[in-house]
This record gives sequence, C-alpha cells and structure tokens, in this order.
Amino acid sequence: MRTVFGKLLIHEVLLIVVTMAILAFGVGYFAQDYFFAERRRELESQAQVLAALIANGALLRADPETAHFLLETVDRMADARVWVVNEQGLVLLTSLRHTRWEGFRLGPNELRHVRTGRLVSRVGLVPDLSEPTFSVAAPVIVQGRVAGAVLLHAPVSGLMAAVRGIRSLILSASLVALTLALLLALYGSRRITRPVRQMMAAAQAMRQGRFDQRIDVEDEDEIGQLARTFNQLTRELGLTIDALTREKRQRESIVRSMSEGLLAVDVRGHLLLSNPQAQELLHLPDGAEGRPVDQLLPPEWLALFRRCLADGTTLEDIRLEGDRYLRLRVAPITGDEQIGGAVGLVEDITEQYRMEQMRREFVAAVSHELRTPLTSLRGFLQAIREGVVTEPREVDRYLGVMHDETMRLIRLVNSLLDLSRMESGQVTLRCQPLVLAQVVEDVLASMQPRIEGEAVQVENEVPEDLPRVWADRDRLDQILINLVENAIRHAGRPGRVRVSAYSRQDQVVTVVEDTGPGIPPEALPYIWDRFYKVDKARTADGSGTGLGLVIVRQLVELHGGRAWVESQVGQGSRFSFSLPTAAGPVDAVPSRS
Repeated sequence: MRTVFGKLLIHEVLLIVVTMAILAFGVGYFAQDYFFAERRRELESQAQVLAALIANGALLRADPETAHFLLETVDRMADARVWVVNEQGLVLLTSLRHTRWEGFRLGPNELRHVRTGRLVSRVGLVPDLSEPTFSVAAPVIVQGRVAGAVLLHAPVSGLMAAVRGIRSLILSASLVALTLALLLALYGSRRITRPVRQMMAAAQAMRQGRFDQRIDVEDEDEIGQLARTFNQLTRELGLTIDALTREKRQRESIVRSMSEGLLAVDVRGHLLLSNPQAQELLHLPDGAEGRPVDQLLPPEWLALFRRCLADGTTLEDIRLEGDRYLRLRVAPITGDEQIGGAVGLVEDITEQYRMEQMRREFVAAVSHELRTPLTSLRGFLQAIREGVVTEPREVDRYLGVMHDETMRLIRLVNSLLDLSRMESGQVTLRCQPLVLAQVVEDVLASMQPRIEGEAVQVENEVPEDLPRVWADRDRLDQILINLVENAIRHAGRPGRVRVSAYSRQDQVVTVVEDTGPGIPPEALPYIWDRFYKVDKARTADGSGTGLGLVIVRQLVELHGGRAWVESQVGQGSRFSFSLPTAAGPVDAVPSRS
C-alpha cells in the first residue's frame, strides 16, 4: 500500500503480530519450564525420600511384597516408574507394574550419571524406555559412598499435553487480541489519517480552482496543527487567487476596451496577446496566440518588431491597409535590465489622416479664395494709385469692382466664422413655431434687389396651410438665402428658381430647384464639401464662397432635419431640406447649443 493509511496500518499490524507472537511463545515456554520445574521438584522430593529409606535399610529389610507395594504406591502417586539400582546399574527393585525391568542394567552413560552421587534430573535419561520420560536419579549414600540410586521415570506426554493446552489457550487469546488490536489499529489509522485524506481531497479540489476547502480539526497534535495551517494557507491562497483573478479581468477588460489594437510578442517572436481591435484591424485568425508573428504581420511591421527586440528601440510606422491608414507603435518590454518582449499599438488613423488632408485642403482652398479677391483689389488699387486710370467714370467702375470684391471677402470671412462656430458647438438655436410660407415670402422680398439684377425668375409656391415648423427664424432665413442665391447663380440666363414645400409625417420638406445645367453624377457626393465648386464656368458670376451649402447642411442638422440634393445634367438641380413641425412637444424637437 502506498498510502499513509496503508503504511501506518501495516506497521501497526506488524508490531501487533510480532508482539503477540513473542508473547505467545514466551508464555508457552514459561509455562513449559514452570511445569517441568514443578514436576522435577516433586519427583526429586519423592526420589530422595525413597533413597533415604533404602539407605537406612528400612525398605530393604521389608519383605519383597511390601517393598513392591510401597514402590507401587509411589508409582501411582507420582505417576512415575520407580527403579532401585545398585552401584553397577542393575535394577534390583521396581513397582509391581514394571517388574519386567528388574534385572535391567543401565548403560554406561546412565551409570555415569548415577555414580556422580548427586541428584540428577533430565529428560530421556534412559533411552531404552519406549516413550519420552522425565527421569530423576537420587543417589543412595551408605557410609559415605554411592551404594546405588532411586530412579523415577515420569512420562512427559502429560506435561506436554498440558503445555500444548496452555499454548492453544494462549494462541486463541492471541488471535482474539490480534483481531481486537487490528480493529483498533484500523480505527486509529483511519482517525489519524483522516485529516491527511481530507487535505489530499482539498488539494485536488484546489487544483481544479475550488479554494473554499476546509479541513476538520479534531486534535491539537502535529497533524491537527498541519490541518489548521492548511486551512489558513487555503484561505490566504483563495484570497490571493481572487485578487489575481480580479486584476486579470480588469486588465483583460482594459485591453478589450482599448480603442487601439494591442499586440504582445515574446523574445522568440511568438504572439503572446492580442485584443479584438488588433484582430479586426490586422485580420488575425482565431488562435493566433502562440504563433510566430512572421506568419501574421506584413514584412514592414515584422521588421519593426525584430529591430525592437534586438536593440530595444521604440519605433513607429504608418501603413495603408486597404482603404484604411494604420499606425503601429512598437516599444520594448523590459525587466531586470533585459528585453523580455515587445508590445505594439495598432491605431486606425484613417479619420485623422483624412481630417489632416481636409485641413490642408481647407487651408489651400481658403488661401485660394482669399488670394483671388485680394489680387483683384491690389490690381485695381495699384492702377488708381499709379494714375493708370484717371477718368472719373473708370475710377468709379474700379471702385465698384473693389467694393464687390471687398463684400465677397466679408461674406467669405463671415461664412468661415459661422462654420467654425457650428462645428465647435457655439451656435445656440432659439426655436419657435414658424409659418414657412411667410418666412419664404419675407426672405424673397429681402433678396429682391439681388433678384432684379439677374435675368432669373424666382417663384414662391409654398402652401400657406402647411404645419408650422419648429426652427430658429434667423438661421432659417440663412438657410433659404444660401439655397436661393446658389440656385440663382446656377439657374442659367434666362433662368427660373422655384421654392416649394410639402408636409411628410411630422416634418415639412422645403425644395429649392433651378433650371441650370445640373450636376454631374460623379460630383454629387462632394457637393456638400467645403469650397467644392462643380464648375465656375457654369455659374453666372463665380462669386460663391464654396461654403454656402456646407453651412446649409450644418444648420439643417442642428435643427434635427436632413438636407439632400437631386440633379441630372441638363435638367437643373433640386435641393431639399426637412424641418420638424411644431405640432409635438418642444422637448421632442432636437436642438443643439
């Protein structure tokens, strides 16, 4: 048995068996020695009495019948054969039952023991007897010399039977005691090893992640103290594991919630960790952890990781992956002044890249839009200053052009300021219920001087029975002015601009359409971009800032509506925007401040 219980039980059983065997054999031999000693003392006493009777002549003076009777009496009382021998070892007299041995002569060895003159006791003194005997020889001393001896031969079968009985009794008692001892050893071993077995079961459960195990402490011995220490260790280990698990979950949650992709690589170049963002950005397969990164990353980025692992350099690279721009930053993982790996952050910078491109394009467009009127102003001012133009009529014409260019610059700057405030959330809408037909009529009336100077017919076809719209009056005027001015510029000469509206569910849709050349299909996606102009040659004066439609869309969306355009080349354009109605509660209407 390899268990502690088995080893302990075996040791206890062996100890009990050896102890009981020693006890049984010891008691058996002690009983045998005791019986033989008692028998020897009894036989020696009787032999000495008979030897004394023979020595003083009392027995020899009696008649033979009396002598035989006396010896027979001793024979029966002592259960031993009685021999009287002379100094030559000749049997002179026996009990009545054994007279056949009269005349028997002892052998030299037996005779030598008789002639010693001492009391002799031994087993098997006379080998010629047919059975094992316990013989006692008492010398007959007459006048100081050995004249013969009295021999008592007691069969040992009775003694051995008694000894065997005692040994059987001892053996039976030993078996009973052994059984009881085994039961006690079994109980004791189980009781002693129960905490050990519980600790083994608890250790197996802890191996499976269950740290709520407790050992019953019954004693305060070494095993009990060990069980108590095990309980403390289990509790502390459980608390430590729980803390580590919480920290691991927090780290995993942080890694998963990162907007950047995360890659961790060991010194061998194998992927240790990746979060879902990295898997999505780099199209990593399932089970990528543990695989070499040269099977997962493009060569350029693989070179970055290898260089970082080699010399601990922090590196960065931008790569175009499909239609996305990805930036990778690689830094070493250091510990004990050694590089233990590298960590990489993958970031989708497509939007940032596009914003940077838009910023550059915006700066270039603004510079271009400002340079054109400024160049014109400088040319006209230089002509007037240097006296190139001296006639009053020409000077007035130059001043008029300069005024127009100045107003164009003012409109451009105002549009840029409006657009900047809207994008930064600094525009506050003061919405109220408005009658759209009245607003359109007022806007067209304010634009009448501008309209009269153009060969364009502007028509107001907005129904008066439409639901009122929920809008900021000033911003709605700005939306309509930008759309109507844009339509007038592109309507052609002569041309026509029509403003109409209709109700759709909980919104009112306003439409501004013109009879201009229309917009090519490939230009429609960019019509709302800053400074985008389809073709300046298509407009009547090319005086647009390129920001009007952008402002329109921003203002409409601030109101919770939507702006869109429909156009076909040669059939004009149709700009539409929707605004929420004022029928519902005010809080239901989106507004931004």
